[in-house]
Amino acid sequence: MAGVLKAKVGGQWVPIIGSGMSAEVARWNSAWGVVATASLTATNLPTDTAVTVASLSFQTVAGRRYRVAFAGRAVAASAACYVRINLLVNGTPVSGSEVLKYLPSTHYEAVLYEWLLSGDGLTKTFTIRCTVIGASATIYGEPELSRFYVEDVGPVTPSAVAPPNPTASRRRTRGCAGRRSPRPGCAGAPSGPGRPRR
Repeated sequence: MAGVLKAKVGGQWVPIIGSGMSAEVARWNSAWGVVATASLTATNLPTDTAVTVASLSFQTVAGRRYRVAFAGRAVAASAACYVRINLLVNGTPVSGSEVLKYLPSTHYEAVLYEWLLSGDGLTKTFTIRCTVIGASATIYGEPELSRFYVEDVGPVTPSAVAPPNPTASRRRTRGCAGRRSPRPGCAGAPSGPGRPRR
């Protein structure tokens, strides 16, 4: 990709003068947004049984940072208990990713957990696995409210770029056009050594 950094002004894309940043660097240093999504694959969680509730695969990009997010609109248990939630990558639990969520009896509890991981250029399978300890539970999986997704939040290390030059974009040149009283040397200015002061 070649070009210069631009911004949309009045419906038109115009170059940002003095930004010191190429289009390639600007894109690399930006967040790319959601790159993969999945629906819940299971909503019933039997007692003391590890269940895969969501899974997705996509090819990561080396040097990018990803937010892996799992959200459940509501979870209800048959009795007060804990649910163990694990994030797995290619079938292996991610170190330090396990969380315990307490579920009170006869209550609905929302769940939302996020993890940050780095890409390496390989295709990965991300899986959420839940285990309810000492009871059974149900996840209510409305598509818009219960979801599993991966979001690109930017580079692990931003590329070095030249700092913006605000002086260059704000500098004004004073020419002859648009002046009410042309200065000496401009068309229409009085000849001679100068105009008398008022």
